[in-house]
Amino acid sequence: MKKQLRKFLCAMICLIMMLSGVNVFAQGSPMQMSWCGDYSDNADPKLIIEFKTPAQYRQQVTMVIYPASITNPSATDYVYIKEITVNAGEKKEIELSILDTYTAADGKYKVALRGNGYMSEASADSKTVDVIKPASIPGLLDEFAGATTTSFADVLDKVAPALQLEAETDSARETKRVNIMFNIQTNDYDGEFKNLENIRDSWNLTDVIAYISDDGRTAEGIKSRIEANSALLGIDTTTDEYATYIDAVCENIRDYASEYNNGTGVNSATDVKGIVYQYIGMHMVNAANEETLYNTFETYKSYFQLPSSELSTYNSWERNNQDKALRSLYHQGFTKNALLVTAFKNGVTGVINNPDASTDTPPVIIVPGVTGTSPSNSMSGGAPTAPTAPTQPPAPTFKDVPSSHWAYPYVTKLAANGTISGYDDGTFKPNNNVTREEFVKMIIGAAGLLSSSAQCEFADVANDAWFYSYVASGFEKGIISGVTDTEFGIGRNITRQDVAVIAARILTYLEAEIPELTEVTLTDIDTVSDYAQESVKLLNGIGIIGGFDDGSFMPHNALTRAEAAAIISRLTANL
Repeated sequence: MKKQLRKFLCAMICLIMMLSGVNVFAQGSPMQMSWCGDYSDNADPKLIIEFKTPAQYRQQVTMVIYPASITNPSATDYVYIKEITVNAGEKKEIELSILDTYTAADGKYKVALRGNGYMSEASADSKTVDVIKPASIPGLLDEFAGATTTSFADVLDKVAPALQLEAETDSARETKRVNIMFNIQTNDYDGEFKNLENIRDSWNLTDVIAYISDDGRTAEGIKSRIEANSALLGIDTTTDEYATYIDAVCENIRDYASEYNNGTGVNSATDVKGIVYQYIGMHMVNAANEETLYNTFETYKSYFQLPSSELSTYNSWERNNQDKALRSLYHQGFTKNALLVTAFKNGVTGVINNPDASTDTPPVIIVPGVTGTSPSNSMSGGAPTAPTAPTQPPAPTFKDVPSSHWAYPYVTKLAANGTISGYDDGTFKPNNNVTREEFVKMIIGAAGLLSSSAQCEFADVANDAWFYSYVASGFEKGIISGVTDTEFGIGRNITRQDVAVIAARILTYLEAEIPELTEVTLTDIDTVSDYAQESVKLLNGIGIIGGFDDGSFMPHNALTRAEAAAIISRLTANL
């Protein structure tokens, strides 16, 4: 009873204070107020006033709107009056129609909140707002549609205050964003914004698009901007594919966005969506097996920007010829879309030139008795020096590995004993890179460490993956680890220093006799990561891993097929 009486007395005191003209706001804390315009409907746009009272009790306030040019408004100057009841700490939204009959010629109004009647002076928490009246909207949209790249900025300035577009402080970047917005109107809106909301959305998106090519961009920054604007971009962030690959995709965008659209780069919202799904598709193709490759390619082929002639030919074929062409994509471990496009073109050309070719998976580096291991994308690099080559190598097997090639003795030796194989066209592709799962499968098999009962629980290593048993065998024996506690890192090219770690652990696990170490003279040994230092020194000291002609090791470089053949050959000779 006493509690209810206190509430009643407080309410009465507040009412008396309001009627007496006393400020009912909390001391030193005027009402917080903001606004935004909803211009999605050109016929009846809205002005949305949002405010929150700091008062510690329920109160009634009055909101008034009047032309900003009037310093001391009277009741006749108010174009809108509304009484609102607000609870303590409550956030309130009031939606108003923006009428052509409002009297401010310049479209500028003040919104004020009062707790003490209509006729009082404007309170300290009044806010100036710009309003674009419905009658002027069609003309503004026509100006945008008819603007050139040089006049577009002037038209944008006319609507920026009313749309509350956040100003760009860097003048060069502002010019960049205005040009991008011009491209958005051209590409995403067919040259004509439909309403002012399109303009507001487009300006917000220019920050995302500009950032993708900004100096200092990061994969994390690209990801955060994409996710903050995913609805406007039309990107579904809830799918498993997005969750699995978005981090790698943003790294691809950071590195290769300038190559998009045949070198024109990412310049519109459509481009952002396109490049995101392009690289999700690329990683999906990398991870696909023989059964899923066709459907994966079909799902994402429209994003790969494939050449029209080869794509038209491919689309005209029966399924068996399409499968033949797609063999060129199987487990290639592409790192950028341009490599996938090249592989696709080669696949189509290969079918045209050899229509009777088998549909089997192309042979690549394999271990004895095992098929299906695959190469990675082509990235040439310097040739490592070969410490100790096998003697009396067999005759050349591959036309791109002549006897003068530094890896010739290793490649031909392993080809002779069935450890590796090449492609149908007689090539070995020695400069193609090798992914983590591909190398693990090769080295675990070659070392005789495969265990069919082995298990692992990496999130990116499915139980039915072609490399599962090899990764699980290496993991159970402590020979390999993931890039994180839960992720192995499939599809990533394996680095030279990680190869050294794996090879050294195999020597330890098999208790191999270690010959006397030679002095390590690698010029960049200090750039090797701490976890790999001892392994690199060991493998280099016993001649299993060599350096390059300039004396460097390049620990973070990706391993090539030729280097993989050399390491496997040297390692197995020490077991």
